[in-house]
Amino acid sequence: MLVWAAVALSLGGISAITVIAITRPNVDNTPVTATILGLIVPSVLALIAMIQQQMHLAMNSRLTELLELTEKASRAEGKLEGPSVREP
Repeated sequence: MLVWAAVALSLGGISAITVIAITRPNVDNTPVTATILGLIVPSVLALIAMIQQQMHLAMNSRLTELLELTEKASRAEGKLEGPSVREP
C-alpha cells in the first residue's frame, strides 16, 4: 500500500509540473517546480524508508519463526532417536 502511495505521489508531482509548464509557457516556472519537488521528494523518501522498515520487520519475524521451528524439529528428532550410545 505504501508503494502505491509513493507512486501516486510521484505521478501527481510530475503531472503538476507538466501542467504548470504547459499552462505558463512564457513564465519562469523554476520556483514553482522547486517547491513541488521540495514537497514530493522528502515525502517519497519517507515512504520508501517506511517500506524498508516494514520489509525488515517482516523478514526478521520470519527468520525468528524458522529458527524456532528448526530448534523444535531438532529436539523432536533427538527424542525419537534416543540418547546416543558411544562404542569404544
